[in-house]
Amino acid sequence: MKRVLFLLFFLFINVVHADPLYCHISKDESENYILKSNDEIKIYFNSTYNYIPLVNAKFQLYYDPYVFDIISESDKYVFTEEDIIIKDVKKHSSLIEFTIDNLENKLDRYPTIYIKLRVKDNVKNGNSIVELIGEGSYITQIYESNQTKEKITSKCVNSKLIYKIDNNNNEVVNDSHLTYIGLNSKDGYLYPNFSPEVLEYKAYIYDNINSLNVEAVCSVVGCGIDGYFVKDLKKQSVINLNSKINNSTTNYKIDLIVLYDNNYEEYPTLKNLKILKYDMFENFKEHNKTYHVIIPDYEDSLLIDYESNYDVKIEGNENFKIGENIVIITVSNNDIKNKYYIIVQKQEKLISEEKNSNENEDNLNIENIKNDKKAIPNIIVGLILLITLILITVFIVNEKE
Repeated sequence: MKRVLFLLFFLFINVVHADPLYCHISKDESENYILKSNDEIKIYFNSTYNYIPLVNAKFQLYYDPYVFDIISESDKYVFTEEDIIIKDVKKHSSLIEFTIDNLENKLDRYPTIYIKLRVKDNVKNGNSIVELIGEGSYITQIYESNQTKEKITSKCVNSKLIYKIDNNNNEVVNDSHLTYIGLNSKDGYLYPNFSPEVLEYKAYIYDNINSLNVEAVCSVVGCGIDGYFVKDLKKQSVINLNSKINNSTTNYKIDLIVLYDNNYEEYPTLKNLKILKYDMFENFKEHNKTYHVIIPDYEDSLLIDYESNYDVKIEGNENFKIGENIVIITVSNNDIKNKYYIIVQKQEKLISEEKNSNENEDNLNIENIKNDKKAIPNIIVGLILLITLILITVFIVNEKE
């Protein structure tokens, strides 16, 4: 009902920010939540307004390369069913990024865009999350109202899809998890950081907010949830989000806590965060809680530099294993705790050696060039001596004659 009301509102005025624009990732409805080795899946790049044309976009998708392989066909990693331009495709060890250049007025709606992943052989049972990196992703779409056009560009959200790897389970279960739950940072904050398998949250709302939009997006289109609107925060203390797809249901609970003067404590955050020696994929932002970094096989921990006015505790920053590791930075202010997550991808030695081999080859080429430059003066001197010797010999012969 919320969507219908917003659409009617949009017909009369050129303001659509009540129902925000952002992009997220989703699954096929028929896809099984439980995967086995060699199973193939599709990940779609969607917008909250799939009926509005796309002008251009950029996407960064993170995945665990020790669980999934990206499928390519005819040297293509990104697929679409429409005539749009996909370019700047870059495949890293645990991340794929690409851009969309869709000419204006070329399509009358948002196109179908997806990649395909395959579960690797002999993968251990467990959960794996694929994440759209919101900081590095955006979309630009065209809104039309009263015979005018408006281009709107918006960042994507940190949308996440969860997969259960179980080679011994033959059940067929649809995925009813959500791919994103979030608040507008001006309204308050959500704790803990959203993850599809975390089912209970607390929403801390500032006391000057009378109504609240909670953005809740399904992993599969059609689960029955399209955001949630709270009209009077004083009369409602709990939000229950019941997501359902066919034979599967997932229930999320959000406790609403209004921060009045008598119960308000300042929310603890980091003021800055840096990883020494390596770059994070995302730029640090105070309310962005998830970051990604790739390190070589010989690193067992990170050198972390941070600034904060509160107590800070770092966990998991030791004895990294090959594959995915999670460093948790907890910032505390009395009973309120805020957590930041650094997803650390430790590469296998083969990948690191390949990089080092390329660097060594480049260094060897540079050294050869240097040696060649050093050899040039020696060659010139030799030629001068040889010419001088020939001239002296010719002179002596002429004198004898």
